[in-house]
Parts: sequence; C-alpha cells; structure tokens
Amino acid sequence: MSIHGTAEMPLGRQDLAIDGLLGIGTSRPAEGRLFAAIRSFAALPCPVLAIDLPSALNADTGQAIGEAVTAAHTISLLTLKPGLFTAAGRDHAGTVWFDGLGVDTAHATPSARLGGAAAASIAVRRHAQHKGSFGDVAVVGGAPE
Repeated sequence: MSIHGTAEMPLGRQDLAIDGLLGIGTSRPAEGRLFAAIRSFAALPCPVLAIDLPSALNADTGQAIGEAVTAAHTISLLTLKPGLFTAAGRDHAGTVWFDGLGVDTAHATPSARLGGAAAASIAVRRHAQHKGSFGDVAVVGGAPE
C-alpha cells in the first residue's frame, strides 16, 4: 500500500494525491500498513485531496483518531460534516468544498422536533444570557424500519 507512486513514476509537485483510505465510521487509530499510508501523505510534494473527510478524522468532533491525514482540500459529499470545521478538523481539512451529489433536500421534511409540555413553554432568551443556564438536552435518534 504505497502512495508514493512507483520508481518509474514518482509523485511530483504537479500531481494530486487523493485520500480515500477511511470513511466517516472510523473509531480507532490506524495500525500497520494503513498507519504507514496515512503518515506517508505528509511527505508528499503534491497537494492532497480528501474525499468526504481526511482519513482518521472524526466527522463529528474534528479530533484526529490517532494520526490523521492533513489535506490541502476536502470535498464533502452529501452533507457538510461538523468535524471539518471544529477542533483540529479545520487544519486537517484545508479548503472545504461541498457536493450534494444531486440529492435534493430543499423539500425534505425535518424529522427532529422538541417534544413534551416543556417545549411549548420555552421562555425567550435574552442575548446576554449564558448557554449554561438553560439546562441539558437529550437527543433521541433513529430510522424508520
């Protein structure tokens, strides 16, 4: 698993390396050959384009999971991942582009809502109030069968 090209055709400044090693479900640090491949991106003389998000970057938190790829550009597919804009994600993602892959979400009905009697009685917040003075939130998710 080498990303340096071959002896006959090494990657140069004019080339583009594409990182598509890991997806958004990564939960543990890479090991062995995968770790070596992730690390070798940093030594390339050419820019790196990450597909969806840089390998070994948490899509939600922006934290590297072990060692993560640092890309010059990232193309995020279907949705913009929060981790591209938070914590270390901003440094790892580089310039972020978005492609919705033609999926039309303009008429999608939201599937999340505030529930219960308390939701109807939420007081209007003053601008000078601190977020920590409003309690906690619980998020329940799922999908139809």
